[in-house]
Amino acid sequence: MFERAKQNVNHILLGAILMGVGLFLMTRQNYFSWPPVMAKIENSDTFGCLFILVGIAMIWWALDKKKSARANHLILIFASWLMTVLVLFQFFHWAMVGLPMPWISNLGLLGEIMLLAKRSDSQ
Repeated sequence: MFERAKQNVNHILLGAILMGVGLFLMTRQNYFSWPPVMAKIENSDTFGCLFILVGIAMIWWALDKKKSARANHLILIFASWLMTVLVLFQFFHWAMVGLPMPWISNLGLLGEIMLLAKRSDSQ
């Protein structure tokens, strides 16, 4: 198991980061406020729970003996979709309202997920 973890350290780290982002979003009930119509959906625990589930799936894939390329692709697609939505929410909060949001660092995480997807085995 340790050998599999060493071979897929990026997946394990990103999975842990996604789980941390999910926990952060679940503990902040009023993190997003713009647009006011979307605030209830943006602050929903479902959004944070999705991050946690994708993070668990990413770590599970990294430690699995039979690494399915299809499962890896699906996990990376869901991870990139979630990070894109988060970055857009944070960017618009920063641009429209002027609230300090970590959209640049999350954009970097999205870039790392995209690099993993580009380098993933397609067989």
